[in-house]
Amino acid sequence: MNIVPRMNYNAYRIGWYADKYFLRTRDILEDISYEDEIHYQIFPRGNCILAGIPVVQQIFENCTGYYHNLKEASADFRIMQKIDLYSCSFNDLELFHHLRMKLDENWVSTFDQLSFKSLSDGNYVINMEPTIGIIGNPRYFTHLETPILGILSQMSAVATAVQSVQISSKNEKPMLFFPARFRHPENQAADGYASYIGSHKDKNWSVSTDANGEYWGSEGMGTMPHLLIACFKGSTIDAALAFDESIDDVVDRVVLVDWDNDCIGTTLKVVIAFMNKYITNERLALKGCVSHGIDDMYNFIIENAEHIPHVIGKGKGKIFGVRFDTSGSMIDHSMAAASIKETGVCKELVIEARKFFDELGLNDLKIIVSGGFDSEKVFNFTNHKVPYDIVGVGSSIFKQRIDFTADAVALNGEPCAKIGRSLRDWSRLR
Repeated sequence: MNIVPRMNYNAYRIGWYADKYFLRTRDILEDISYEDEIHYQIFPRGNCILAGIPVVQQIFENCTGYYHNLKEASADFRIMQKIDLYSCSFNDLELFHHLRMKLDENWVSTFDQLSFKSLSDGNYVINMEPTIGIIGNPRYFTHLETPILGILSQMSAVATAVQSVQISSKNEKPMLFFPARFRHPENQAADGYASYIGSHKDKNWSVSTDANGEYWGSEGMGTMPHLLIACFKGSTIDAALAFDESIDDVVDRVVLVDWDNDCIGTTLKVVIAFMNKYITNERLALKGCVSHGIDDMYNFIIENAEHIPHVIGKGKGKIFGVRFDTSGSMIDHSMAAASIKETGVCKELVIEARKFFDELGLNDLKIIVSGGFDSEKVFNFTNHKVPYDIVGVGSSIFKQRIDFTADAVALNGEPCAKIGRSLRDWSRLR
């Protein structure tokens, strides 16, 4: 995999993302023409799945060095930052490219003077284990510490949380990565790649936005939102049929069925609606199925069981699955009728639905669950052998936190570290 995220290297070089004290350290080392070498090691403050190494390496390769004239470079960069490339005039666009060329000409790379070693993404790393080891002159890279620690912290936390969910499911179930709405959009590419690393690049791991898949060449996947149903006056049937009519044939049709807080009943209505639309047989016309009771719909599907393979499955004209996303504050209608007091997408709802669907011959209809799923809830479902097929995970992914730290631990090959820190084992680094 060739990970090439879009980066403004000049922003890293100038120190735009650096804590101010690192920039002042760089200024001091420049003023005294500092020439000594330090050993610098970067490590997590907790056990984790490592993610972000290719991005960090790319930053070091392109941003280790110095500007011949830092004052001039800073002025040029700040002018560039004020130019809006999406709405600027042709003259401003020419100015932007001119300044970028000036900055590149002003830049002197010293990466070839640096020793850079690291572990690879996907490695399990224990607390305080070195993940990156650097030997070189800090005046050329001290401005990079803040952003690279942020990258490793964020991406490793996501990767670790994703693997935790996968372990909870015993790696048996496909998963949908749905937390993009809880992050700034500029985080989506990094989050999506980190989730891919955390899943061990599992083909059963999918992301919800195209930006999530930017680093590794994947496209977003999804079902339908409640908004689509609202656009059809709250009719799940009309929304499902419109989705099927409009969306590309290769996309599997997954219908969101909790709008009326009746996942089982709504599923039967949608199945019958697909039968009525796609099977040309007069006796299949169960008119006004929305108003029919569940017993009538049950009997209708049983009587026409031979037609089920024509409307259940992959691709256009068929229902691949239904998604349960019941609010965590509500009890689904079918559970209330059974005097079960569990709210949201609970074990009993999925078990009852699967049993009901199988009795009707809808064995191939997938059940996708979402809403409040974290590693604990997934483990609970897995431990109780709840018969769901796919799970969507959202904001719980971001509850995980992994901090990374960098330490200077040797000077010109001799131990030089603050009390409590020391040069650790770098033997795993490559």
